[in-house]
Amino acid sequence: MGEVKHSLSIAGATFAILTLSSAANAATVVIDFTDNTGSVSTFQETAGTATATFSNPSPVNFDFLVGGLVFGDGRTTSFDVSFDQDVELLSYISVLDFGTINFDITGPGVSSLGNIQTSSDFVGQPLLFQAGETYTFIGNTTNNADGTVFGSWTINDAPVSQSVPEPSSILGLLSLGGLAIKKVSKSSNKK
Repeated sequence: MGEVKHSLSIAGATFAILTLSSAANAATVVIDFTDNTGSVSTFQETAGTATATFSNPSPVNFDFLVGGLVFGDGRTTSFDVSFDQDVELLSYISVLDFGTINFDITGPGVSSLGNIQTSSDFVGQPLLFQAGETYTFIGNTTNNADGTVFGSWTINDAPVSQSVPEPSSILGLLSLGGLAIKKVSKSSNKK
């Protein structure tokens, strides 16, 4: 029986190591809006291994002023963003705030309501944005002149949700455990 426990402990430790090594690949990276200029209807930003596509600005195009992406202030008060891989949205930096604009983020599996321009964390963060899905940012203002300028967003481009070992790894560990139990059973039968 001691050998069975020992073999199962080894299999469990191997599983834990595989899980931790996958999670160690997680990287916090920054989407930097300060390097953009002008007015555009769509744009992309790459941070780490993830690429974000920004589209569908309303009521007007995206504007980049004062070192970042203008949100509100009579300009864009809603837009969509999608990523080419799963990411976690963590926090943001506003480089300029004027008036009061709160904003909501909605999409598959995400409902982050009442974000405040002067904060730095998205409500409910980390927000898991799934690859290829569209997430909408909607600004709520009391005055057409209210807004903020996003300087950057911080994301995790290798979210923990991806740190589960592949099925083949799990099957391999289960097979090893089964062999160990079988070996111990045979040696117990010989006694």
